[in-house]
Amino acid sequence: MSTALSKMASPTTVHNCYLCLPLLAILCAEQKLIQKMLRGTRKRSLIATPHSLQEGPVEEEIVDWWSKFYASTGEHEKCGQYIQKGYSKLKVPGPMQLWGSFRIYPLSDDPSVPAPPRQFRELPDSVPQECTVRIYIVRGLELQPQDNNGLCDPYIKITLGKKVIEDRDNYIPNTLNPVFGRMYELSCYLPQEKDLKISVYDYDTFTRDEKVGETIIDLENRFLSRFGSHCGIPEQYCISGVNTWRDQLKPTQLLQNVARFKGFPPPVLSEDGSSIRYGGKDYSLDEFGKHTAMGCRLVARCSSTCLLLGLRYGGGERLALHILRTQGLVPEHVETRTLHSSFQPNISQGRLQMWVDVFPKNLGPPGPPFNVTPRKAKKYYLRVIIWNTKDVVLDEKSITGEEMSDIYVKGILLPFPKEN
Repeated sequence: MSTALSKMASPTTVHNCYLCLPLLAILCAEQKLIQKMLRGTRKRSLIATPHSLQEGPVEEEIVDWWSKFYASTGEHEKCGQYIQKGYSKLKVPGPMQLWGSFRIYPLSDDPSVPAPPRQFRELPDSVPQECTVRIYIVRGLELQPQDNNGLCDPYIKITLGKKVIEDRDNYIPNTLNPVFGRMYELSCYLPQEKDLKISVYDYDTFTRDEKVGETIIDLENRFLSRFGSHCGIPEQYCISGVNTWRDQLKPTQLLQNVARFKGFPPPVLSEDGSSIRYGGKDYSLDEFGKHTAMGCRLVARCSSTCLLLGLRYGGGERLALHILRTQGLVPEHVETRTLHSSFQPNISQGRLQMWVDVFPKNLGPPGPPFNVTPRKAKKYYLRVIIWNTKDVVLDEKSITGEEMSDIYVKGILLPFPKEN
């Protein structure tokens, strides 16, 4: 016996379940376990004070979106315990390139021969679509200098239709590799307001600000894409934490849409909820359930109870996400876009690492946005003890004729300039 996935995911099916007292006790216990796990892990640290080196209080371990970003770019010294916890990563490709394909179908003279499959099975509504657009600006790379000191003071300017966001107050002084960490959210109507222009300007106090470069994104192209480019598919389905699901549709709903676009029958969930039949193939939760991150292990720990409640706690959602990641959809990623200038159109003015999410408002509110605010510097006391020296060249002599040398120690804290 099997049930259609759409029926299993309906709220009425969940409300019609009759739970016995032992099952309710299990749910309460697992709910407490989930809340305990979501508080995060803590570690003890040694804090150096100006008076003594002593054991300090418990310090909360930092795992944020930047941990995810640095783990994906290979900067493991900045990601903390993110990789050890088994959290998902991002795709961070190089500068964007255009790839395409086409297919030619022969047409038979026999009218009884079926026609080639149609590529556009469902066309969107012809009415304007009101959407919420989230623009995440992570950082700039190798911007062109604009000031006499060989640096620039960059800031971001967003233009979408008649809407303009000029983030001049948050410029980054004296750098060619700024870390912006900014998120901008605004509304638009597609296809009328489809061209999103992201510009980088150089801040000047007394003269006019100069444009470093810009990049333009066609939002309509992404919104109409059947590859889910309006919101990338992550590696894990989490209901909280740094990797909280942000799409308006859950993986089971997205899988139904993909099946409809490809002309497949609706996905079917097995009676015990442990497998889904999609596209003529059976997918089992056991195939990948063992590789669950610590932050999402709350789903794996209560999987036995989840099977009784269908998709209540996300077992089916994780399985649907596993299938979605095999369908060629756009993964969760950070784009690296080249900045161009009209004065030098063939010369790169730098690169911008960023991404854009587009959410149609008729599907309801999207999930919470990522917090990409740059990490704030912490103040520490650095104590360096020079205990002894060895093999020092003695190029002087004292009054008594003893070889000696007047030495001192100079420390340089990299990567700051030597004069600091």
